[in-house]
Amino acid sequence: MNQLIKIFGDKTEEAKTSVAADIALKMKRMEKLKKERANLEEHLRNIRSLVKSRTAPIRNEIVGAKENRLLILLKSVDSKGFTKWQREVMHAMINEEYNILRNISHTISPEVEEKYDQLQKKQFENLSDEEKETITRHMKKMFRDFSGKDEVIDFEFENFWDYDKFEQRMREEQFRQDAHAKDREQKLKVSNTDLDFQKIYKKLAKKVHPDIFRDEEERARKEEQMKTLTTAWESRDYYALLMFALEVDPEIFEEVQLAEANQKKLIDQMNDKISEMNYEISALKNNSEYSYYYRIIGLAKTEKTVEKKISAHELELRHIAETAKWELEQVSSMNKLKKILAKKYDQMMVEDELFGDFGGKIF
Repeated sequence: MNQLIKIFGDKTEEAKTSVAADIALKMKRMEKLKKERANLEEHLRNIRSLVKSRTAPIRNEIVGAKENRLLILLKSVDSKGFTKWQREVMHAMINEEYNILRNISHTISPEVEEKYDQLQKKQFENLSDEEKETITRHMKKMFRDFSGKDEVIDFEFENFWDYDKFEQRMREEQFRQDAHAKDREQKLKVSNTDLDFQKIYKKLAKKVHPDIFRDEEERARKEEQMKTLTTAWESRDYYALLMFALEVDPEIFEEVQLAEANQKKLIDQMNDKISEMNYEISALKNNSEYSYYYRIIGLAKTEKTVEKKISAHELELRHIAETAKWELEQVSSMNKLKKILAKKYDQMMVEDELFGDFGGKIF
């Protein structure tokens, strides 16, 4: 903390000590959060590997039964012997089953994907021009709302049936928005850079620039330091700049001190970093890659507790597998399938009465 006090210029010793203590506490908090995030990520990777290896056979049973049920529906939807309403109900069931399958399995068999793809194309080809225009207009509006821009979005109706293309377009738009936001934030930071920080950067750059060193080993070390310094400066990461200065040349603050406004900028940035790190820890638990496994194991670490939780989950999956097999058997013949369609139709009619008719025609 004695080194930090040098940064704060003309403040009284008591005020300097107070600010330095505040920054020191925030530094400890950030270091703690950094370790917490690293430990959490390692924990999540470990439980994902463990749960996947233990439950793979049961999960494969579930996916297999779900895929076979979906294949029967896909093959039956255009078969003779079904009425119009039965086909419409089958279309709804197919979309429902496909979405469930995507949620429980990252990979769907090529046969299922191909047949589902063909059905989607056929469904959309059978729509009227008015229906296509309505859906296209709706999709364009959705992209406009999502991007916050008024320009006409290049959206071809034919792409709507392709889930992967649609998802990719949304990801690209999200990436574009994020990049634009970061660029705007960066320009604002650069325009608001104070001379205090600029002086610190220039002095550090002279100190670690690799061109002034002839020894190859030392030159390589300085190249790495210069990269770290450049990254901190270009992103206007004042905290990283401060930490670098304290590590490389703490005496720099004998010559350059931070004005009160810049001390506030530094503290505000540290508060922002702490909030961001807390958010990252929360987001990591809900990350699509880990959330399923975190829900099962949580933060349990003792072997006994982890084993208990995995065993409970295996039992849960076993029930799901039995249900999936039973559901498969219920569509194994035309007569059984028609009974299921009748039940599903009644259920859909009840839902329409409760929540209103959202679709009109069932695609």
